[in-house]
Amino acid sequence: MTREQSQKIEQLYIAMFSRLYSVAFAVLKDKSFAEEAVQDTFRIACAKPNSVLTSPNPEGWLMNTLKHILLKIRSQRAQDSAHILPLLKEHEDLQCNGIERQADILDLLKEDDRRVLVLTVLEGKTMLEASHELGIGLEACKKRAQRARKRLKTALIKLDEKE
Repeated sequence: MTREQSQKIEQLYIAMFSRLYSVAFAVLKDKSFAEEAVQDTFRIACAKPNSVLTSPNPEGWLMNTLKHILLKIRSQRAQDSAHILPLLKEHEDLQCNGIERQADILDLLKEDDRRVLVLTVLEGKTMLEASHELGIGLEACKKRAQRARKRLKTALIKLDEKE
């Protein structure tokens, strides 16, 4: 990215951050997720400076990019809720004993997998917050969470087969 492109994107950031953040917060109802969505929008803009800067409507380009990111975040949240929590709740003893039994199920996993699931699903932290707490990059955290969900599902299926 050239210095001129960088300056133009910086100007867009200054002009559009509040508006983009407001939209993201209205959709996500979470400050951290909203900030993360706006930052991802500008990360993409920096990765594709020609695309945003040659657009007839750079502000619209940013807004459309944000919309796609918001859909992805909401989809990930829904996936977490739709896959992990029901997996934990489908074992009847979990409903009787609450979080202790959930922790027992999570003990089936390696420490790295367990930690990312506890942070993102049970504690409700954003991927960005979890990545900071784990000391890893955002994309690495997302990938680790994806793998951990898959491993948890496999572990629960194996547990059911033993019973």
